[in-house]
Amino acid sequence: VYKRQTERSTSSDTFRALVRSSLLSANLEAALTKLTQRLCRTLRLDDCLISTRVGDVDHLASASGKLPSDGSALWTLVYNSQQSGLPVFAAGPDGKGESAIAIDIKTKQEETLGTIVLYDKKLRLFPRQIITWLRDLGHRLALELAWLSVHQRIAGDRERLRERSMYDPMLGLWTRAALEEHLPAEISTWRQREEPVMLAVLDVRGTREVNHRLGHLAGDALLRHLAEVLRQHARPQDLIARYGGDRFALIMAGLSLERGLATIEELQRVVATPFEHEGQSITPRVVAGLSPLLGTNDSGSAALRRASAAATRAKTRGQTLAVSETTAADAPGSRETLEPGTTLGGMYQIVHEISRGAM
Repeated sequence: VYKRQTERSTSSDTFRALVRSSLLSANLEAALTKLTQRLCRTLRLDDCLISTRVGDVDHLASASGKLPSDGSALWTLVYNSQQSGLPVFAAGPDGKGESAIAIDIKTKQEETLGTIVLYDKKLRLFPRQIITWLRDLGHRLALELAWLSVHQRIAGDRERLRERSMYDPMLGLWTRAALEEHLPAEISTWRQREEPVMLAVLDVRGTREVNHRLGHLAGDALLRHLAEVLRQHARPQDLIARYGGDRFALIMAGLSLERGLATIEELQRVVATPFEHEGQSITPRVVAGLSPLLGTNDSGSAALRRASAAATRAKTRGQTLAVSETTAADAPGSRETLEPGTTLGGMYQIVHEISRGAM
């Protein structure tokens, strides 16, 4: 009697520990498989399965590693158990009995998020206490699976927003955010090859006049025309992006200053060719600023700012092309520094961290 009571107490403690099991780990499939294996060992079953859906992905874990096919007789047992809410028994393929019970993973709002299936190749009873524990486990798993679904939806929405912020759908070019994300790695590669790098900012002139005279659709057509010209005449290794508003950035590796100037002048000549939009002729004009990437302390963002400043200077002076006046990487404005007392403003984003059960 004492031995039986001790075994019952140990089994109770083990199952209570199972009820406290968590799925909030980096690998949901591995966590589900581990839980099914623990259930099998604790209850001495032939197999245990957990099926669930998180986000848009279906998950099915088995303690034995053998997943039943869609037409398997096991799923018939599972369906009958779900409908009756009780264990079910049937004649097995070898003429012996088999047993199964299915417990739904339900939230407090009675939303079903999955199923826990216990299966044995012999006839056996599932005590009421075991069924109660399984339902408690189902409620706990439902809570965690609901959190995982929310987390995945937030992560998916965030990734989609990030992708949108990286690509200009109207022009088919990178945005400034995408350029600033990828540029440091590209520059690091070019530096290792000891290749010179030229950075240009092209400012499309007359877009406001086109918008007022022909409408905003014509202004959009003007920007698309320039984007297409840049794609057609840039080299495969060049980086092109919309730098902001009516400005475009072009990063060219392996070009000296002289060749960079010649390339931009040729682009300006091609861009200046008139094109038709709804029967109206539009002649684009582009002012450009050019800056080389300087010493090892220089950065792509600093060089782009110098190129942008050169484009503004050219526009102010009535020129079509200007080169950055900075000749040393440590010149003022080439490094991103802050003076003491500078006030920073920014946006903060709440990130849900649930891998350790916390937010």
